[in-house]
Amino acid sequence: MRALTEAVFLFVLVFLEPYGHAEGSRKLRMLEMERNVDFGVNVGGAAHPCYRRCNGTAMDCHYNMTLAMYSTLSMHCGDCPRTRSHCDNPGCITAGGTDRPVFVSNLMMPGPSLHVCEGDRLKVRVLNDFANEGVTLHWHGVWMRGSPHMDGVPYVSQCPIQPNNVFEYSFTAYPAGTHMWHAHVGLLEADGLFGPLVVRRPAEPHAALYDEDLPEHTLALWHWYPFLAYDYLPMRLFRNQSVSGAGILVNGKGVMASIAGRDAPCEEIRVQPGKRYRLRFLYNSVVYCPVQVSIDGHKLLAVASDGANFKPVEVESVMLNAGERWDVVLRADQPVDKYWIRMRALGDCGETKARVFQQAVLTYEGSNVALPSAARPEYHTSARQGQLLNPMQVVVADYSDNPLVRVTDLENIDNSTHGDIARSPDHTLYLELSFHLYDELPAPGPYPQNNRVTFEYPAVPMILQRYQKSPSESMCTFADAHKHCLGSYCSCALTERIPLGALVEIVLVDQSTDREQDHPYHIHGTNFHVVAEGTLGRNVSMELVRALNENGGMKKRLSDSAPLKDTVTVPSQGYAVIRFRANNPGFWFFHCHVSNHIHLGMGLVLQIGDESEMPAVPRSFPRCGDWTYTEDAEPSGAAGLVGALLLPIASVLTALYRMESGGRGW
Repeated sequence: MRALTEAVFLFVLVFLEPYGHAEGSRKLRMLEMERNVDFGVNVGGAAHPCYRRCNGTAMDCHYNMTLAMYSTLSMHCGDCPRTRSHCDNPGCITAGGTDRPVFVSNLMMPGPSLHVCEGDRLKVRVLNDFANEGVTLHWHGVWMRGSPHMDGVPYVSQCPIQPNNVFEYSFTAYPAGTHMWHAHVGLLEADGLFGPLVVRRPAEPHAALYDEDLPEHTLALWHWYPFLAYDYLPMRLFRNQSVSGAGILVNGKGVMASIAGRDAPCEEIRVQPGKRYRLRFLYNSVVYCPVQVSIDGHKLLAVASDGANFKPVEVESVMLNAGERWDVVLRADQPVDKYWIRMRALGDCGETKARVFQQAVLTYEGSNVALPSAARPEYHTSARQGQLLNPMQVVVADYSDNPLVRVTDLENIDNSTHGDIARSPDHTLYLELSFHLYDELPAPGPYPQNNRVTFEYPAVPMILQRYQKSPSESMCTFADAHKHCLGSYCSCALTERIPLGALVEIVLVDQSTDREQDHPYHIHGTNFHVVAEGTLGRNVSMELVRALNENGGMKKRLSDSAPLKDTVTVPSQGYAVIRFRANNPGFWFFHCHVSNHIHLGMGLVLQIGDESEMPAVPRSFPRCGDWTYTEDAEPSGAAGLVGALLLPIASVLTALYRMESGGRGW
């Protein structure tokens, strides 16, 4: 009976799909997805066959992700934390002890950890099981060469995946490095929809410096609220109130609140004495909360950032801003014991606001103590003295105990894809980053903007507009943004057109002198050389920076040795200058990676090349956009009649499969 049911089941799937009957085909797809999740092939990490020693042979790497609203401390947690082993139950999300809803993939937070080899083909089937949220997933750090429609930016590279719909991402894992995936709609990533994406290669430039590079040593640091970010941040905006951070989680764990008088578990990293380990850190925050990371009793050998390698630098601590990834080598050369991994945040999480700190534990094999002997970390005791890599808030922070290593001090050792960056650029763009209040708006502000323009998504994805008779009315450039204004407030689908092959220089200037916030700007589709950065104090202005740049008053490193990044921090009251070759045609988002800032419109799209030079989009790629009622109707032919008759059959077969599977799917 089951074999017959399965045969008819698949026949209906094949027959219904061409006619677009969403109800029947959706049920079949959902059951298929449930079956795969039940079989446990979607947790990623070391359990997935694509985690292997890379040998130059590419694999197809299949993942399924079911995105759903869930809860921390659910019934899957059993008696956690009184019974600590229950905290590791499948489906248990402790989230620092916070009791709240979450948006997650496969009942995990972080979601599946994807570990693949450079050149692998990733095929990620995503089922949106949210009740009322459209969603996209962005593959942060992957360049999407030849497939810009897979970049996962709503209304730029695709339509949002609607509830109960399945969308398959298919792309090549390139370049190698520590990356991540996260939702790119609203604030979903801030509420749990994120995970690591690590791409390895056969010949790692720093392989001689470490003995182990393990999936469990990938540390996803994420800002965390004890409530939904979307319930908190818009309310503050409507009231024109400042925002504060709340906490940080490490791989979904940490101590933020007690449960029945006991702390939730923090993350634990295990090492063997005498070995050297590559640790991969990735970070994001919904508000401005850069975080300093250090490990008691150990130094860190920094070797890479944002997927690009540089000459190793030994430091006591490293700081991460939103969207950044940093790789370090840890030498397990201390006495067998447990050691605190300390995190301390600045900005909206700093001394004058939330004073956010967090801890994890480094455990040497053979240690038999429950916790490190040092006192539990606090905010001030988490400020490690000694050399600090990648400092933030340099205009106000006290770094008297920290010799500083800035990004521009690093020396790139990777082969650059950008050619000769020393010659005069073909295309130069100046961006003023600032906040402005607008009394004419229902929500008066403050709004973070580029050149006083707010980015607004178009109705039709930019990558699909070439197939339309006319572009979206909301599309604009800086030259015509004034046509899209309400009073002094201007918003549109801001686009900068750049010729394919051009050498591009972007000069970013922060003029928000009252906020003392750095802005981490992330580019999609490529990386870039960071050729200059600096602070000018409260006298900073676009005119001053432009004059310095055009009159030779700005010190630049115009060679391949300039560090490669895909996320650059523009210092408060200062500037950053990047250069890259526009060699990847497509529509690529360039934006502040503080989630609340991009949610409010601090970004723009770089159109690389003419639309005729961009890779074609699959004919069956989902479409969306505005619609105006017309009287014309689709013909009600035989295909529609047969499809309608088969829909009840699909429902009956769905019920049969559930009965035969004990209600769990296939």
